[in-house]
Amino acid sequence: MSHIPKIIIKPINPENHRYSTCGDYVYDREDDTLTIFVSRMDDWRSELAVAIHEAFEGVSCIFDDVSLSAVDLFDMEYEREPQAWRLERAGRRQGCAVSQSSTLALHSLSGRFAPGLNCRGKNTKVT
Repeated sequence: MSHIPKIIIKPINPENHRYSTCGDYVYDREDDTLTIFVSRMDDWRSELAVAIHEAFEGVSCIFDDVSLSAVDLFDMEYEREPQAWRLERAGRRQGCAVSQSSTLALHSLSGRFAPGLNCRGKNTKVT
């Protein structure tokens, strides 16, 4: 891949995610479209931070040819063992680090951490 795909961001209710999370994505290779699903939250900055996180992660994984099933495996393991991101699992360490950096950059630009942001889908406030 030598370009970014078309990116679509869709806010959804948290219970409509494929599993317990506040952000998820799917990539349609044929259409070259990355669709990001973000939980609706009390603060738009939280939603935007999650969307940017997922966009960086999704594009990184597409570029590195990491499958969605490998991403899902990592995310499910992260739910069970939050420190799993430090391990070389599912080929995602670098993509996750890049997406975490983008989230922190957005927080610093807004001047504060967005309330309720927890990318494991816990303790998020829903509107």
